[in-house]
Amino acid sequence: MWRRPFVVSEGWDLAPAPVVAADGSTMDEGLARAGWVVVRVRYEPRAHDGDEFMCALRALGRSRLRNGARTWRCHRHTATAGNAVTVVESFMFPSWADWLRHQERRVVADQLLEERVRGLLAPQTTPDSGLRIVAG
Repeated sequence: MWRRPFVVSEGWDLAPAPVVAADGSTMDEGLARAGWVVVRVRYEPRAHDGDEFMCALRALGRSRLRNGARTWRCHRHTATAGNAVTVVESFMFPSWADWLRHQERRVVADQLLEERVRGLLAPQTTPDSGLRIVAG
């Protein structure tokens, strides 16, 4: 595949451009240096779709890695009451800017993967997600 060469012209500013949120505000520099962004999503798949759910979740994990996550993992937990299964997905980004870039890089195929995963959840449940920043 041929790609157009990148030619640096004199006077070009090659410093990273500021990340701008949808509302037009720019990212706080303190937040940019804060550390790793860890995202955790908890799912309750339908019991009879466990293998199909894990396959769909792995495909979603590959999408998250393609879009900038540095690590991705999922863990299956079986509760003793009623054999309910909970799956926890976790993925990490080295900075807040990388997390925002991940949001911007999503394409329709990524959205379809998320919908496929949601379609395999137990009735009346939705993914429960959380985000935290870990000092680097």
